[in-house]
Amino acid sequence: LDQKIKRLKETLATVHRTHEKHRDGRSDVTTIALVGYTNAGKTAIMNQLTGADLKVRNLLFQTLEATHRRVKLPSGNYAVLVDSV
Repeated sequence: LDQKIKRLKETLATVHRTHEKHRDGRSDVTTIALVGYTNAGKTAIMNQLTGADLKVRNLLFQTLEATHRRVKLPSGNYAVLVDSV
């Protein structure tokens, strides 16, 4: 059991370092999150703003994990648009 706990802690530390590395790489990028009630049209808005072709269906919890897409802002800069769960 002690060995298993040690391996899990090592794995968790590796995941944490990876997340930190990725987070540091996006620190200068604006992130915009679409949030709202289930079936409120967040994915449809994401498709309109980004030109994506994400599946839009009238089902509860159709989006099971956050989706990220790059969007060009009127200023010419880019941001990451996140369709929340």
